[in-house]
Amino acid sequence: MDKGGVLLVSTPEDPHATCVLSILKSKGIPTAHFDLSTAQQQMLDIIPGSHVQVGEARIVPGWTVWWRRASVAPPDVWATALQREESELAHSELRDILLGGLLSLGLRWVDEPYAVLRAEQTLLQLAVAKRCGVRVPATRATNDPATGGTFLSEGPTVAKAVSSGPGLAPYVANIDSTMLSLLASGVTVLQHQTASIADVRVVVIGNETFSWRRPRGACDPVDWRESDPTGRLFVSVDGSEIHAAALAINSGLGLSVSMQDWVVDRDGDPTFLEANPCGAWLFLTGAREKVGPALAKHLIGLARSGAGP
Repeated sequence: MDKGGVLLVSTPEDPHATCVLSILKSKGIPTAHFDLSTAQQQMLDIIPGSHVQVGEARIVPGWTVWWRRASVAPPDVWATALQREESELAHSELRDILLGGLLSLGLRWVDEPYAVLRAEQTLLQLAVAKRCGVRVPATRATNDPATGGTFLSEGPTVAKAVSSGPGLAPYVANIDSTMLSLLASGVTVLQHQTASIADVRVVVIGNETFSWRRPRGACDPVDWRESDPTGRLFVSVDGSEIHAAALAINSGLGLSVSMQDWVVDRDGDPTFLEANPCGAWLFLTGAREKVGPALAKHLIGLARSGAGP
């Protein structure tokens, strides 16, 4: 493949990658698409600084990488502990060899995987947003029930999971004094709840933002996903009041692309909640027609102009 192509690193069934890939192909842009598990099943050949070949795809300097999701699922069953250790080593070797080979080519990333790993930290996001002059919820992480009780006494409080690892992914939920003893079982992020009338999801791509808003009723749960799991109530809005702040947060996190969650209070003032560098957007009405082409253009622009994210 020639220089100036775009590599999409994601699971094969990822609809977001499929959407953008079809747009890139329609524009005649050389493309490749794999994640670490599918790469393992193909012929691999890597010369540091020269090329990374996965099957028929040959990635060389000048390409752009959209690093979306690249997890490797190890086999479910091993016959012996030794086989399990060997399999885990093989998966680790694949990850580090393939990622190291791509990094050695001096490619342009959307976004660089270590930047994504850093930017995914919710507590960092809140600090960055605050430094940008953006309003964020009062937040405290603790495993001390007394400290949690003091925080709870200052206003309605929710508990929020911030990790993205395997296992449970609980909704954000209100807590009361009867739950404080549970803090001793594990450190928990507590936030003061923002009295809001709407949820807003902002998609940031380069210097562009796209916003969707969902009305919030008085009886709605704290986490909109609990009552509206498909996000069907989100509608496209202008979003200009959040545009500059969303861009500033993205820049502060070292990202060129993110999906951000905000809420709006009764006075129309926005509060930033979190950002996801690899979040979902296809569920938003009209996003396929807006975000898909914008993201493809962003990738093509990086590939053709030589400018970094």
